Amino acid sequence: MNVRAFVAAAVIVGCTVPSAGQTRSPGPDVIQRSGFIFKGTVRRLASSNVLALASTATTIVVRVDEILKSPKALEGFRGREVTVQLRRATPLKVGQQAVFYTSGLLYGESLAVKEEATLTAPADSKRLATEIAESERQTSEQAIRARVTSAALIITGKVIDVAAVGAEDQSRRRSEHDPELWRATVAVANVLKGQRAASGQVPVLFAHSTDERWILSPKYTAGQQGIFLLHREQLAPQGFSTLHQLDFQPLSQLDLVRRLIGTGR
Repeated sequence: MNVRAFVAAAVIVGCTVPSAGQTRSPGPDVIQRSGFIFKGTVRRLASSNVLALASTATTIVVRVDEILKSPKALEGFRGREVTVQLRRATPLKVGQQAVFYTSGLLYGESLAVKEEATLTAPADSKRLATEIAESERQTSEQAIRARVTSAALIITGKVIDVAAVGAEDQSRRRSEHDPELWRATVAVANVLKGQRAASGQVPVLFAHSTDERWILSPKYTAGQQGIFLLHREQLAPQGFSTLHQLDFQPLSQLDLVRRLIGTGR
């Protein structure tokens, strides 16, 4: 996930949880919402190192000491200072170390993140990393299960080509968040759920737009292989589509998808 996608994901999700000062690990819902989890040391109170975010009583600058969960684009932030936008004025002190569960807020000359929860009790990093990984696995599996269940057709295959959908084929309901549908032609290798297309090929509509609503949805290129969880959506009434970010899975997820379908093959 790039920085823009990380910030966009925070805008899409939105949430309300308790503020700083927790002494027990937060639940899986918080872990799911938190794209950037790190152990850090408070460097400055009522301060910000991002020009677009004014310093207030609820902004603090924290040095990232250890990263426990991160999008790829933020993996290099260990040792750097970031601004944390708290939900309320903090009981933390300068020099105190805590674990910050955060989501994206602003990215400029530095990074500003939004607090989802803060763990102030001494924490074993290895244990926390294990908890986070297991929570991520369970949450991911539940989310994929929902998309598998709702899919009309699930196939493995290879993208032969991609092309823009003609204006006359687009939905008449245009808006600033229009998905800008493109069509990928997929050569079917195997059908995991539903019925195979007679031609052995399936046209798959996808969101070409990089608007915040669609930036995480699958984008295809010729030669791409994987598992396609095909749906029929109102935004793409012309055929099968993969508009949700989980509607395309790598082939490494094949055993999981088959298990969720219940075939056991």
